[in-house]
Order: sequence, then C-alpha cells, then structure tokens
Amino acid sequence: MLDAYELAMLPIAHMVTQSDPFDRYCSQAGMLTGAYRDVVNDGVRGYQLYSYLALVGIYFGEDTRQLVRSYQLTIFNQDGTSREALGNILGVIETAMETQGVKVLTDSGEFEVPVEMNVALALLLDMPCSPDYVPEVSMRDARIASMGIDVDWHLADCLASAREEMINTWSATLAHCNTGAIGFAGKRILDT
Repeated sequence: MLDAYELAMLPIAHMVTQSDPFDRYCSQAGMLTGAYRDVVNDGVRGYQLYSYLALVGIYFGEDTRQLVRSYQLTIFNQDGTSREALGNILGVIETAMETQGVKVLTDSGEFEVPVEMNVALALLLDMPCSPDYVPEVSMRDARIASMGIDVDWHLADCLASAREEMINTWSATLAHCNTGAIGFAGKRILDT
C-alpha cells in the first residue's frame, strides 16, 4: 500500500530517468528551435505532473491529490526557487485548463481545438523562460500574431504526447494501488 508521499515520488522518479522532454518530443526537424528548450522542458514536466495529479484525484480523491501536490512542491524546494517555479507552472496549467474548449469553423466543418492548445499558449505567454513571454495581458494578441508559425501547435502536440505517456504509464498502477485504498495512509506520521 502506498502513502501520499510515495504517490508523489512515483512520477518524479520516473521523470528523472527520462531524457529532456525537448529532446524526446521536439526532435523532429523544424518542430521547435532550441530557443524553446526551457519552456518545453518546464512546461512538459509540469503538464506531466498535472496529468499525474489528475489520475491521483480520480483514484484516491481530491484530498489525496492536494496532499500529493503539496509533497511534490516540497520535493522541488531544495533551493527555494524550484518550489515557486513548479507552483507557478502548475498554476499556469491549472488556469489554462479552466478555460472553455474552443471550436473553430473551417471550410471543412467545425473543429474543436484540443485543450493542450490553451495550455501551450498559456505557457508560451506566461513563462518568463519562453521567447514569447509577454508580461502585459494587453500585448498578448500582438505577440500571438507575431509568434513563429505553428509554435503553439507544436508545443500542444508535445503536451498531448506527454499526457498520454503519463496516463499509459500510471493509470493501471494507480488503479491497482487503489484497490487496497481501504487502509490508505494518506499523510505520513511525520506530517501529523
């Protein structure tokens, strides 16, 4: 049986064994330039943690999800800035996920823009490590118009691949762990 701290560590232990998300998801020629490496790496890792936390919420409930999120922020607090950075990334993602889906009418019919597009645009515009960072909300439309062709779509594609990877990697494991959740410990004794 796993407690919340162990649940928090599972995706982190997995993610540190993987190569940089930029190298894994953006290695195709012409997708995204190296200028986007930091925002892709930070954004994809944040989105993977967000996706994992969503699975924890499904299998163990909202209280456990919040506790696991808190542990993950603490784990990344080694130098004092990582916790804030991860908290900011998760905040950007959570805010983007709250927006409604967008449907676009094209010559071929109606097309629903994937939710990862909202997240990609939020990361590109809100993250200081992004070449497209815009601190002023009033300047965002102009920045989107001048953004490189399909940068947002390529990042959205990377995010969708990262989400699928987390779901495929952890869904069955968490479902199996949940079968023994009757005695689920939740907090560690040290936390009480």
